[in-house]
Amino acid sequence: MNSKPLTYDSSKTVIQYLNPNTRFLIYSRIPSIRTVERAVPLIIDRLSIQDHKIWVNNTSYKYDIYQVDCKDNLPYLVSGVSSLNEIRTCDVDEFRIRDFITKAGGMLPGNPGRNLFGYFSQSVISTNEDRFQKLDELLEMEKQQLEQLLNFQPSNNSNQDEESEFYRFLNLPVRAYEEEDLKILKNEEMVKKAIEDKKTGSDKWKMNLFLSRTEEIIFVRDLKFI
Repeated sequence: MNSKPLTYDSSKTVIQYLNPNTRFLIYSRIPSIRTVERAVPLIIDRLSIQDHKIWVNNTSYKYDIYQVDCKDNLPYLVSGVSSLNEIRTCDVDEFRIRDFITKAGGMLPGNPGRNLFGYFSQSVISTNEDRFQKLDELLEMEKQQLEQLLNFQPSNNSNQDEESEFYRFLNLPVRAYEEEDLKILKNEEMVKKAIEDKKTGSDKWKMNLFLSRTEEIIFVRDLKFI
């Protein structure tokens, strides 16, 4: 069945009553309609431009930054909420990784308040060199915990209160797991969740980029030391 294309004036009338978000869509998908679309006033009831999202009426548009030159050639999300300090940022640093220090307000362990690992420091470390040393120790301990989880064989018992028990496990201090700690994970599903959580927190390992074993620590000038 042949269809007759709309005239210029008819197209304007149709576009006038389209939802604004539908207009955005056809404008991006149909180049031939752009001239007539621009001739029709766009009426929006609600427009909200936020740091990481745009709202047009009841539709939101989210924007993120992806790293596409990863070794596995898969897009890797680098913007969003940092698992280190639960602060959202869309900025990246010289190495094109999320700038969770200078832009997200992160602090090294040994500073008063919430640090890059999401923990509150129990003690104040007075020098930058000692703070980096403390960070290095935490990184190594995180890796050791992951290795323990990968090698742990649970008893596979049912657990009626898995959620609260798993929450208790996640809030254990950063140290080598003891036998009683691992026994909290009653089955393979809980172990898998713990491993996934530990891997999700692998942003902590990226902190090694900020450590230099030479005499010059190139990022110290940008770090927040309070």
